[in-house]
Order: sequence, then C-alpha cells, then structure tokens
Amino acid sequence: MKVYNRYCANYDKAIENLYQFQEDHPAFVKFLQEASADPRLSISLQSCLIMPVQRVPRYPMLLEAVLRYTPEDHPDYSNLVQALETVRSVANAVNDSMDDMDDRLRVMQIQNNFLTSHVSQYGLGFVPLKVHTNATMIVAEIACC
Repeated sequence: MKVYNRYCANYDKAIENLYQFQEDHPAFVKFLQEASADPRLSISLQSCLIMPVQRVPRYPMLLEAVLRYTPEDHPDYSNLVQALETVRSVANAVNDSMDDMDDRLRVMQIQNNFLTSHVSQYGLGFVPLKVHTNATMIVAEIACC
C-alpha cells in the first residue's frame, strides 16, 4: 500500500520529469514515436503511467454497481458491503496521500520563492525554515517585500 501511495503521490512529478527528459533527449522522443507505431503496443507511455493512479478510484464505482444489482438477502451481499467500505478506505488513504504530497510541493515552492527573492534582494546565504507536518497541514503564502 505504501508503494502505491508513493506512486500516486509522485505521479505528477514523474510526468513532469518525463516531459523534461523528452525535451532534453530527442532520441528518446524518436524511440517513443517508433514504439507507438508498433502494433503490439496499444497505448502510450503516459497512458501506462496513469493506469495505476486511475485503478483504485474505479473499484468503489464497480462495487457500488454490483451492490445495486445484488439482492440484500444474497449470501455475498454483506461481503460486498464490507469490500466497498474497505476499498473506499483505501481510495481515501490514496487521495489523502496525494493531497499531502501536493501540500508539501506547494510548501517547497513557497520556500523556494521566499529564499530566491531574499537571496537576490538581500544577499542572504541561507534562511532556515522549518515545516511541521501534522495531520492537517495549513499552508499560507505571504507576499514578501
């Protein structure tokens, strides 16, 4: 589960890195173009990378649909309800992990902007900033000088 959470949380950065790599390496772009022409490959690299991120959110929808057509007196009904609760819990954990990563990236961007503006404006070499991670992270951006 931890690996999946990390994968989802870092997906946006991975795509950003992929696009940067493609800009910097035209031979890689050529390779991807040749690979996409291969009839054995039905989807692009970007499509492959998004699949795991999209997978877990689909499970609650699938189980909800199955439950709609399952009579309450069916022997599997209670197991389906339990499975739906479990899958929703996992999906929420993944979403929370992704939100947490977004918050962390935003804090890093704010910190970088703060340091960059103060280093260039005031010639400061190092400004220590401490970020506390709690259950809820509140990020406030302050416009500096």
